[in-house]
Amino acid sequence: MSRTLELGPLLTIAEGAQTLSSLEGVLRGSQSVTIDAARVTAVDTAGLQLLAVFCREAESRGIPVHWQSVGKTIAKAAGLLGLTEALGLPPAGQGD
Repeated sequence: MSRTLELGPLLTIAEGAQTLSSLEGVLRGSQSVTIDAARVTAVDTAGLQLLAVFCREAESRGIPVHWQSVGKTIAKAAGLLGLTEALGLPPAGQGD
């Protein structure tokens, strides 16, 4: 079963527990996952680290992760932190 995870506007340490719960739930029973990041307006290192761990865990389970609507906020932060490849994000300029 393919599942879509719609991220909220904030992907920060303050929302870490809620984000982790959502990510764990999506992995259960999924054959593939699409992350919709269109609404994200604020992100910090902790939020991106959660996503990186999620992507790594999905890969270890053989669950492909696809991105939909990667906004500039996530793309820029991931680029600055060197996480673009770890997150499986499209190259700069190809996410929207």
